[in-house]
Amino acid sequence: MIRRKLDRVLIEPLEVRALLSATPQVMGYVVDYKLGDSSNSVLSENSSGKIVHDTLDWADLNEINYFALLPSTNKNYNGNPSSAKTATSNGNLLSTTDSGFDPAAQLPSLVADAKKHNVKVFVTVGGGDANAIYRMDALVNTPSAWSNFAGKIKSLCSKYGISGVDIDWEPTAQSGFTVSKTQLDNFGNFVKTIKQANAGLGLTVEALGDPIDVTGHNPALMLTAKAVQNADKVNVEAYPVGSKSESDTIMQNWASYLAGGKDIDGALVHTSVSKLQYGVDIDPDDSSNKPAGVIEGKVDKAVAKGYGGLFIFELGSDIHTPSVVSRIGAEIRKDTSSGSSAKLTGMVIGSSNALHNAKSGHSASKAFDGSISTTFEDKSANNNWIGLDLGKGFKITQIKFAADPANPSFMEGGVFQASNSATFSSGVVNLYTVPNTSTPSTSLTSVNINASTKYRYVRYLAPADSFGDVAEIQFFGIG
Repeated sequence: MIRRKLDRVLIEPLEVRALLSATPQVMGYVVDYKLGDSSNSVLSENSSGKIVHDTLDWADLNEINYFALLPSTNKNYNGNPSSAKTATSNGNLLSTTDSGFDPAAQLPSLVADAKKHNVKVFVTVGGGDANAIYRMDALVNTPSAWSNFAGKIKSLCSKYGISGVDIDWEPTAQSGFTVSKTQLDNFGNFVKTIKQANAGLGLTVEALGDPIDVTGHNPALMLTAKAVQNADKVNVEAYPVGSKSESDTIMQNWASYLAGGKDIDGALVHTSVSKLQYGVDIDPDDSSNKPAGVIEGKVDKAVAKGYGGLFIFELGSDIHTPSVVSRIGAEIRKDTSSGSSAKLTGMVIGSSNALHNAKSGHSASKAFDGSISTTFEDKSANNNWIGLDLGKGFKITQIKFAADPANPSFMEGGVFQASNSATFSSGVVNLYTVPNTSTPSTSLTSVNINASTKYRYVRYLAPADSFGDVAEIQFFGIG
């Protein structure tokens, strides 16, 4: 059905950011057992367990994940993996971490120091050891506990000033543990529950790299479409370092899955590969640096493919000179500041209705997913705008866009803009206005831009009387 443009708009847009990761980000895990009970120092140990240094390399970090809290269960783990199938949870969090530390003693100073360096802190729930798998299985098994768990996470984040939660369910990471299709489906609904109950908080999910065995079914990638679509970031454990090609293959498989794969239920995943974060596992004995160039190669691949960034497990093992964190940061700067124009990616931003009132299946992120077969469309006409926070300033060199095949004329008079104000309240520059003399193409149209100033925020401002319909938007620039 073709709809008519409305004559006027009465709603004033409210600028809000969607919590999707900027590209490229660097995140690192800080484990509880390498934090002092009342100190924010990270105790880095070499392969012999000797403390080497007690400082954290903050300069190239965007986020740290405090590892790890656990949900309560009806019974403690008895060492038998099969007991996880009948375990249940009430959704409460244990008062101590997986290693028995008190988060109330560790989190305040860690968060305070992170904020000094403009680094976000997330809290991880779960893990890959047997006790953590058992407890996460219990939570996944108990839908009636999810709302309570979501409330506990919200309270914890509010109490300590934490930016989000990282859900680390690794159902087959230990021998003897199995996973069913029902559990995979449950986990997707669980992630959706957490997201809906915690608007404003970031949500990351872990993903085992290779397909996992599913009882009674063929092996499958562990995250369903619903899990991926409701997460802001997906940390893929593509850890192998002896064979970088193996790691790259794992990431490419996940990228293909997000872009157009189908989950175990046959549901189309179809979301942006910018949600993916490439895993880097580092060890005190320096094995992660061999062969030479593996770390830099992962950065190069992440930047080239448009992944959201990289994550490191774990920062307490980064005793190397130069540090793995600094090597990643340096390679990112080299890749994004080479002077050549490149496709820009970042955090999706937009007017309130554009982000939160889009037509089902037509969210703002669909305009930036690299596909002209998906579209953004709001439910009402209200001065919609969508754009990107690029994370830093870029000189815009080119814009590509494609109109919605159902309503191509809705782009006529739309304006592409740039600013260094997140709300576009000042310093707004019109980069290009879509002509209203002819219907815009539903294929990608390229427009060269000659911006002499660097801008961090770019957007498409839809005509005042349209629903913001657009199939694809791409910005290119020089860092």
